[in-house]
Amino acid sequence: ADRQGFPHLWNTLSALNQAVVIEIVNGETALTSKSALGRMATATRTDKVTAGRISGALKTLGRNHIIHKIDDVWVLQDPEFGRYVHDLFA
Repeated sequence: ADRQGFPHLWNTLSALNQAVVIEIVNGETALTSKSALGRMATATRTDKVTAGRISGALKTLGRNHIIHKIDDVWVLQDPEFGRYVHDLFA
């Protein structure tokens, strides 16, 4: 994997998409739970993040080959990108 491209990839993601990726990297599987929505609202500096917006973000991230579903759980397609994101906030 080309870690050099990861900063650019990360910076091209919207704040909401970044928040969703962080939740996935941290192992959250209930992305529309009240606690997850609260963390994503804080991360995006908005009052409220709705389940509908999360659904849209998941579709965008999937379409862009950043995440995919395995056994009904969203995971990053490139585990190295996951490690990069994890290390950003470690």
